[in-house]
Amino acid sequence: MNKSILIHTKNTPHTLQAKFNQENIIEFDYSNSEYKNIDEYISNTTIEALKNKKIDLIYIKDNLSASYLELYGLRVAYHVRLTTELKFVPIVILSDLDGYTLNKLEPMARIIFTKNVFIEPNSTKTIEKFQDKVFSEFNENNYKNSFLDLVRVDSPENSTNHSIANKWAIFKWASSLKCESEVIKKNQGEIENQLYFKYLKALHKHQDNKLKDIIESTKEGKVLLMDDEWDKGWTDILKTALTKDGLEFKPFITNYKDRDDFNDLTYKKIANENPDVVILDLRLLDADHKNEDKEDIDNYSGVKILQKIHEINSGIQVIMLTATSKSTILEKLYEKKILGYIKKEHPDDKSIDTVENINKFVRLVDKGLERKYLKKVFLIQKELLVLPLLQIEFSFNMDENDKKLLELKNTISKIFETLDSNIPRPFIYGMLTLYKCIETICDYFIYEYYDKTDKKQKAYWRSSDKLISNNGNASVNNKTRNILRLLEINENDTIRLIDELSCSRNYEIHPGEIKPACQERVILKPNETHIIPWFELIKTILNKIGK
Repeated sequence: MNKSILIHTKNTPHTLQAKFNQENIIEFDYSNSEYKNIDEYISNTTIEALKNKKIDLIYIKDNLSASYLELYGLRVAYHVRLTTELKFVPIVILSDLDGYTLNKLEPMARIIFTKNVFIEPNSTKTIEKFQDKVFSEFNENNYKNSFLDLVRVDSPENSTNHSIANKWAIFKWASSLKCESEVIKKNQGEIENQLYFKYLKALHKHQDNKLKDIIESTKEGKVLLMDDEWDKGWTDILKTALTKDGLEFKPFITNYKDRDDFNDLTYKKIANENPDVVILDLRLLDADHKNEDKEDIDNYSGVKILQKIHEINSGIQVIMLTATSKSTILEKLYEKKILGYIKKEHPDDKSIDTVENINKFVRLVDKGLERKYLKKVFLIQKELLVLPLLQIEFSFNMDENDKKLLELKNTISKIFETLDSNIPRPFIYGMLTLYKCIETICDYFIYEYYDKTDKKQKAYWRSSDKLISNNGNASVNNKTRNILRLLEINENDTIRLIDELSCSRNYEIHPGEIKPACQERVILKPNETHIIPWFELIKTILNKIGK
């Protein structure tokens, strides 16, 4: 006789039970257990008991509770098929109903149409029928076609897309990154116990591509995580993904609930932390999950926090985390000036490859940290635009000085936008914008007049109509040096910065032509290390003018 196991709840004939040794009978008693759900009970009791036995055949009574309609026996059969150690063992469902009726009562009854699963009467004759039965071949080669493709397991009742995506994404990311913290192990345990996730694991095992290399982070800076699931595994996972020395990663620790002071609390936290990159979940509060598919994204807590971040400093780079797969919502997120988004992998979204998703995340963080200089640009611009000197509004009767100050104000207001844009060569355009500021400052103090005797333009102080030093040399470089002396800004480094900016601008306008005086000053490929000091120079000049 086959090495057989009987699973029942004292609802099979005594003559049938007598066909089994006592140690080969598993009594199912979920009603008196301490487990919070049926899948935990099955996984931790029934399946664990089966794994410890050598089995050729499993008999399962279709109903294993006081309610016939619960049909827990079918659920046990699914757990068996989705357990690695038991997946190919033949199963006989003992029932007082035929297969047609059973299918009308419970969709999970479709398992009886899969390989080596049978529905038979709840009688001793069934045991005798299968006593010496030879079963058809069932293995990894036909597991997908003969089982997975023929069944479907629905997500648990009362679960949301957000909660499912979180659990599944945490599992997939942790597995790929080999992250094994206690929190991750807890999530893993929940995944392993739930029938829905067992089914997903089996499906994805047959769909996943070959393992790819996971890239490492390369930039330094401060990264802040804002996610209501920060303590469910995301903190440990993202710490594992962001391994660069000098990269400081931390979560925003709070209880994310519906609360009136949440925005203010977040504002203070971000202002105090001063992160370079914020990883921000789209839906942080309970209210966000009441209608997960609403497309009016302005009411999502994550978008409101994004607006707060931009108020503090638009240079802080934001990467949005989201469980949504709706393209309309994702497109609208880009309109809110985010660096990019990472989709939490919902099991139904077959377009996401886990390793590629992790690598996209690491690249986005690197890009965000590379752009952290924009925080400084934003602060300088913000500081300048509130100077009393620049509180100029347009009017038709403006004098020349006010016109120049208004022009300067408008030019300064474009610097952050230029550097934060996706235009090619933003540093070049940023340099040209800063140079325009210098030109306007020169025009504020100095005017030019054509000298017919010397046949060239000469520069004069507006306040006195006197030639500026160096015989009125009208080059921007000479005019700026005169202004620096007038304002008593005589640091050597300031002169160097003026020379750099002027020479670099001239090289860009006349490529290939570098004057002898610019040989050691021209910057061929300006970047943030040049932009910030040049902008600081303009701030120094305007602060002096204001005083």
